[in-house]
Amino acid sequence: MARIDELRCLLISPSDVSAERKALRDVVTTWNAQIGRALNARVELVGWETHSVPDLANPPQDTLNEQLLPDCDLAIALFWSRIGTPTAAGFQSGSDEEIRRLLKSGTRILVYFCRRPIPQENLGSDQFERLQLLRSELEALGLVGYYEDVAELREKIQLNLTNATSGILTAQRTANASTGPAEGVMTASRPDVRVSSAVGFTLSYEGVDRTLLSLSVENHSPVPVFIASVLVEMDDGRNLYPQFDAATHEPNSKRRLEPGQSFSFYIDLARIGGAAEPSQLRRALVKDEIGRSYVSDEETFRSHVSAIVGNS
Repeated sequence: MARIDELRCLLISPSDVSAERKALRDVVTTWNAQIGRALNARVELVGWETHSVPDLANPPQDTLNEQLLPDCDLAIALFWSRIGTPTAAGFQSGSDEEIRRLLKSGTRILVYFCRRPIPQENLGSDQFERLQLLRSELEALGLVGYYEDVAELREKIQLNLTNATSGILTAQRTANASTGPAEGVMTASRPDVRVSSAVGFTLSYEGVDRTLLSLSVENHSPVPVFIASVLVEMDDGRNLYPQFDAATHEPNSKRRLEPGQSFSFYIDLARIGGAAEPSQLRRALVKDEIGRSYVSDEETFRSHVSAIVGNS
């Protein structure tokens, strides 16, 4: 039986997001039972309420740093209306200190800010002002996420956790690989998902005719596949994310693809990638819910892009 890889995920947040903390524990439990089982992995959600032990020898945050931060593989940080109390080490709050220490150690952190209305009492204190400062600093460091309510956070964590853990597991298992089959590699069979491209139909936008790029995703395997997103891969390795189907205006979001089922997705090349040149578009790429990628034929994709651009 393949070894189960254990990953420690630190949950960081002030006291005003207790509902989110509870929801995340439910999400991780479900993730372990379903996606984690397919990956031969298990995520342990680490929090002060479950993993800390009372100790008066040091300031509270120093004790939490010592007990919770070591050996964490990743972290999830949540903020809404508060940032917390400044720490003895001079950080804005315990959450701020934990983030800074984990960043310094190279730990991946998923940061989310809630967009629901802020309580009036927090708007009148320095909590909100200091939180905005932290948000600006984190946005300058990298990409942060946002959510409107707990339900949306659940959905985002389910998908983002899979992406984050897949990257960590791949790195760990590659580092531990030997000449023979490595213990603990993913044993879930790869479904037969096929991605193809074609020159689609022409639509008129504000009096201008535009020919759409048509992508087809087909499930030829005997099991359902949960498709996470449709992307366009560029020559430099970046992926372009079309937010909506250009023909139906449906969002580019998760969907369940039953055995034998397929779906089409239409892209307006004039509205994707900003300054990206059509010649830089390499192929279509589809990712499933556990991070596996399926790609279209590169030569065929490029010819379809060229044909569309030539007719525009």
